[in-house]
Amino acid sequence: MTSNRAPTAIVGPPGTGKTHSLIEIVRQHLRDGAPPESVGFFSFSRKAAEEARDRAIAELSLDPKRLLHFRTLHSLAFRQLGLKRSDVIGSPDYTKLEKMLGVEFQSSRSMSVNDGEFFRLGRDGDMYLSVINMARTKGVGLREQFNEFNNPYLDFRQLKIIDEAYTDYKKSTNKIDFVDMIENFIDSPDCPKLDLLIVDEAQDLVPLQWEMVDKLIKNSKQTYYAGDDDQAIYEWMGVDPDNFISRCASKRVLDQSFRVPKAVHDLSLDLIKGVEKRVEKDWNPVSHEGSVSFHFALDEIDMREGEWLILCRTNHILNKVAKDMKDWGLLYWREGAGYSASTRVLTAAQAWTRLCRGDSVSKEEAKVFMSFVRVDKTTRKAVDHWFKYEPTETFTMDNFRELTSLNHDGKKWFEVLDIPDTERVYIQSVLRAGEKFGKDPRIRLSTIHKAKGGEADNVVLFLDSSKACQTLSDQDCEKRVFYVGMTRARQNLHLIEGSSRWSFKI
Repeated sequence: MTSNRAPTAIVGPPGTGKTHSLIEIVRQHLRDGAPPESVGFFSFSRKAAEEARDRAIAELSLDPKRLLHFRTLHSLAFRQLGLKRSDVIGSPDYTKLEKMLGVEFQSSRSMSVNDGEFFRLGRDGDMYLSVINMARTKGVGLREQFNEFNNPYLDFRQLKIIDEAYTDYKKSTNKIDFVDMIENFIDSPDCPKLDLLIVDEAQDLVPLQWEMVDKLIKNSKQTYYAGDDDQAIYEWMGVDPDNFISRCASKRVLDQSFRVPKAVHDLSLDLIKGVEKRVEKDWNPVSHEGSVSFHFALDEIDMREGEWLILCRTNHILNKVAKDMKDWGLLYWREGAGYSASTRVLTAAQAWTRLCRGDSVSKEEAKVFMSFVRVDKTTRKAVDHWFKYEPTETFTMDNFRELTSLNHDGKKWFEVLDIPDTERVYIQSVLRAGEKFGKDPRIRLSTIHKAKGGEADNVVLFLDSSKACQTLSDQDCEKRVFYVGMTRARQNLHLIEGSSRWSFKI
């Protein structure tokens, strides 16, 4: 099969409804008679692939079983090659490599086949492995990549030793890694035949993934690339925005943002226009003005109400912000880590408060609550037996008294629950502030990279950075990173001035 039409690039500036536009393209193809099985919607990240899949199911009333090709490129290769999880190098393999080489691979062992990563920078062995796999994804030599990486803590002789040992280990165990997976797909004679191919987040593809896409194009009747070169922020992973830009000869720019207000739009455009090579695009903000304000410190901002997204350039900076917020008694959700307070303790505290009011709580809530109540072994056995065999689905204060024979009438949750003092003091502050936890956290903390695709009414963006980021010879990539951070705001953007010499200048 050969492509009937030249690929079209759908260029989507921040908040312009790129996913909606792509789902409309899918809708039209289904109306024209294309079966869902013949539609490929591939993305760099699992988050984007799952969002597209869920929206297609909901908006187009599709059977999930028929959406075979809504997935990441890694997931496609895994499925097409007929692999099993045990075929892919994983945590037990990294443990063996650690013993062989005397270095740690902590970050590498947590990668998933469903994600778009080829490596994680990390430390020690992870750093060496990232150089090895970056060279492979870019198609360059090990020495060239080592020189470009320019990390004074890495030794080239050690790099070669790890490279050889890693390669030998995979051969001896018949295991493959995430780079092998894409390479094997490219070399395989098999490839799905598609009526429609959509490659989302195309600006984030490394050269090796573009080879995979080119193979898919040859077996597809119509192809769309979707992305935005201004939001290409993975150059450290081997991504070259030029690979997306060069494929934009036939393009459609989405020109109306449904997120970014005027004040944020104007400032972010001033920043991104400083990038030397990019696809020129004109796009409009939403109708309201919004606001941009500068601050010297986070405590100048009143975050007691509303929805907030706090963004930092690195995890090192984010760690300091998280500590300050916890000292102030603010409840927050951190991307990749969850709530700042134990959700189990919060559940237990709220359950006891409701029981004291005469309300009942669910059996599951009560089970969590009772796990923090100090009782003797005999009582604990009785409690466990009750939760296992009692048919009722609710729990009352009478149940508590009967099971424990404890008289805690009139006591506060922190007098009843057996928890550390530091946790108790923090949760008291959180509850006094009237904070609630649930599916949609009010305050979220994230690095800019992890927040890509996210948004909030109020965004706090720290301009603190690092020496490594601010001394790069090409600062265009840093402009893209902070552009992405700015354009997460739906209403108000708060910029925190850098406190060190290594801060980003706007």
